[in-house]
Amino acid sequence: MGATVFSGMSDVRRNARDAKAMLGPTGTIRRVAAVAIVYQGYLSPDDWVIETLDAAGDGGIYVTVFSGPKARERAIEYAEEKYSGFQLRDSDPPLRS
Repeated sequence: MGATVFSGMSDVRRNARDAKAMLGPTGTIRRVAAVAIVYQGYLSPDDWVIETLDAAGDGGIYVTVFSGPKARERAIEYAEEKYSGFQLRDSDPPLRS
């Protein structure tokens, strides 16, 4: 029997290449010098929100939402990796007029 020849790139290699292209040459998330706030979402108890001001100081706000199983843990892990610090807050009900 001859050796099995694989043509093309495996799915694992393709996914790794795509992730590296998205994350940059170091293959890691670029850390932002900002403190994020992590809290449970208002619309669904399964949502966890990460919110921070734009580090450039132009008044923008970045918001990332995790939903589903282990959303809280994933949001905290993301905030730890992405930002220089974070605060975990209890969710207050949204302001009503």
